[in-house]
Amino acid sequence: MELKEGTPVYSARDEQIGNIDKVVLDPRTGEVLDLVVLKGVFFPEDRVVPIEAVATATAERINLRDVDPAVFPRFEVRHYVTPADRDLRAASFDTPLFWYGQATGAPLDFGGAPQAARTIVDRTIPEAAVALDTGAGVVTSDEELAGTVEEVLTDADDRVTHIVVIEGAFRATRRAIPLGWFTEIRDDGAVLAVSSETVGRLPEYRPDR
Repeated sequence: MELKEGTPVYSARDEQIGNIDKVVLDPRTGEVLDLVVLKGVFFPEDRVVPIEAVATATAERINLRDVDPAVFPRFEVRHYVTPADRDLRAASFDTPLFWYGQATGAPLDFGGAPQAARTIVDRTIPEAAVALDTGAGVVTSDEELAGTVEEVLTDADDRVTHIVVIEGAFRATRRAIPLGWFTEIRDDGAVLAVSSETVGRLPEYRPDR
C-alpha cells in the first residue's frame, strides 16, 4: 500500500472526495491508523479517514469502501505531532503524524453515524494497577530522561489519557504525553516508545489555557 501526500481519494461511487494530506501512525508500532484527507467537493472540512475504510491504495489513487463519507470525523490539528525521523518504522508514506491526545478518528461503522472519538488502546502496558509515583522518571526510547511525573490526566469517564511530565527546574517545561506512547509503566518510572526529539515536539502543557 502506497500512501503519499496529494494522492486523490475516491469514494466507492468513483467520486473524488479529496486528497491525502497526512498519514496517522501508532508511535509504538508504526502501524497506519488513519488518513487525513483535505477538503474537496464532498468534504467541507478536512476529515480523518480510518484505514479500515480503504479498499485499495496506489501512488495514483486511493479507493474507499462503500461507506458514506459523512461518517468520517473532522480533523483537528492540535491532536497530532510530526515524529522525528528515527521514530518512523516504515517508508511507504509521506508526512506522517503521531497520535497526540484525544484522537479524532473513529472505528468505522459501515451502517451509519460516526462513532465516539477513537483512542489508541495500549497493548503493552500491564493490566494490573500501577501506583505511579509523582517524581518518577520517564525515559525515552533513546534512553534520555524526558522528565519526571507531575500529574495524570483523565477523561470524563476517569480513564487515563495523558501523563504530565515536567522537565527542568528554574524554567520548567511541562508536556502532556499520551498514554499510548508508553511501553512500560512501573511504580518508580515509565518508558516511552518514542525518542526525546519527538517528545520535544509536543506543545508545552499549560493547564490554565
